[in-house]
Amino acid sequence: MIFRQIIILLAIVIPLGMQAQKQASVVVDAASGEPLAKASVFDRKGNFIGLTSTSGRMPLVEDESYPIVIRYLGYEPKTVKRQGTARIRMSESAAQLPEVVVRSDIRKALHILGYMREYSTLTTYTDTVVLFREKMVDFMLPEQGVRKFSGWSLPRMLSCRSYYRFRNAEGLDSVSDAFPDHFSWSDWVCIPRRIPLSEKVRATGSATDTIRGKWAMSRLWRRSRDRVFLDVDILTDTVNRRFVPQLSSFIKDDIDFRRLDVRYVFDNCNDNAVTADNLSGMSFNIESRGRGRNLERLFRSPGPAYVDTYAELYIIDKEYIPIKEAKQWEKFAMEKGDVAMLVPDGLPELPASTRELIARVENIDVTDIRLKTEIDPRIGHLVVLKWDILSRLKRMGKAFIGLK
Repeated sequence: MIFRQIIILLAIVIPLGMQAQKQASVVVDAASGEPLAKASVFDRKGNFIGLTSTSGRMPLVEDESYPIVIRYLGYEPKTVKRQGTARIRMSESAAQLPEVVVRSDIRKALHILGYMREYSTLTTYTDTVVLFREKMVDFMLPEQGVRKFSGWSLPRMLSCRSYYRFRNAEGLDSVSDAFPDHFSWSDWVCIPRRIPLSEKVRATGSATDTIRGKWAMSRLWRRSRDRVFLDVDILTDTVNRRFVPQLSSFIKDDIDFRRLDVRYVFDNCNDNAVTADNLSGMSFNIESRGRGRNLERLFRSPGPAYVDTYAELYIIDKEYIPIKEAKQWEKFAMEKGDVAMLVPDGLPELPASTRELIARVENIDVTDIRLKTEIDPRIGHLVVLKWDILSRLKRMGKAFIGLK
C-alpha cells in the first residue's frame, strides 16, 4: 500500500518538476545581469508565445516551439535553440537617435518620421489570418501654447507594404497583399509629449523602479546610463490610460482586451522628464477578443475573433518646423508610392517565417490569379456588395442629370 502511494506521488511530482524546469530560464541584461521584464517570446514559426514575468522568467515553452526568438526593444533579438539555458543574456543595441533639427521660428511643431514593423494575427475557431506590415508613418506635435493647431500624435501612414497569410480548418494555405478589413491595433498607440521621470531613475547610472497597480506591476522604469526604458501595463491601472487616450473608448466599450503593454525607449536623457525629443523607439503588445462587429461578420464562424498585435516603431528623423509649414503637412494627401520605404540600418533580421511570407506574396502573379480564381464567398460578398452599391449610385446619378 505504501509502495503504491509512493509511485502515485512520484507520478505527480516528477511532471511538476519537469514543468518547473522548463520555466526556469530567466532573461537578463548581458552587462548588468538585471532581469528583463515583459520581453516578447515567439516560436519558430513567428507566433507569439508570451511575455517574460517581472522577474524576467520565461513563459512555458514546449519543445516543438524551438528555436524561439526573444525580442526586447532596445536590445538585439536573441535566438534560443533548445531548452535548458538557465540565464538568457540579451545585449543592448547601440543608440541611433536622430539629431533634432531646430529652426529659429517662434511657434513650432515637432515633425517625427518613423518606420514601423507590425506582426498581427486574427484567429477564429476555423480561420487564421497572419499579417506582416511595414510602413512609413509621421507625427506632428505642436509646442505647448500653440493655438488653433493640434497636430497628430497617432501614426499617420505615408507608405505601406502588407503581407497576409490565410489558413483554415479545411486546409487552405494562401497568401495575398490585401484583405477587406483592418484588424490590427498598430494605428492607435500615440507618441507621448512629456513624461516625468520616476524619482529613482533621475540620477545618472543604472537604476530600476517598479510602480505597482492594484493587481500587478503598473509601470517599470529602468535606466542604463543616458538611456531610459519605460514599460506600461495599461490594463493594471486606469491611470495608465493616459498613455493611450485614443484607445480609452475601446477599453470602456465592449472590446475585451486581454493584454495591452507599451514600451518606450528614450535616449540622451539628462533631465527630470523624458519627451518626444528623446524618443528613439516604441513597441506594443496587444491582445483582444474582437475589434468591433465587422470581424465577426466577415468570418461566418460560430465563435469570436481574437486579434493579437506586436509592433515596433523606430524613429528615423525629427525636426521642429513652423506651424504654417506643419499645417501644410496636415493637408498634404499622400498617394501610394509618394514616400519611399526608408528602412533604418541595423534593424534586427526578420524572422524566417516572415521572410518566407514576403517571398510568397512577392511571387504572386496577380493578373493570372484574378482571371482563374473564384472569390471566396465568405469575403467576396463584401467586395461585390460595395461595387453593386457604387454602380447603382452612378446609374442613378446619370439618370438624374439626363445621361444614359
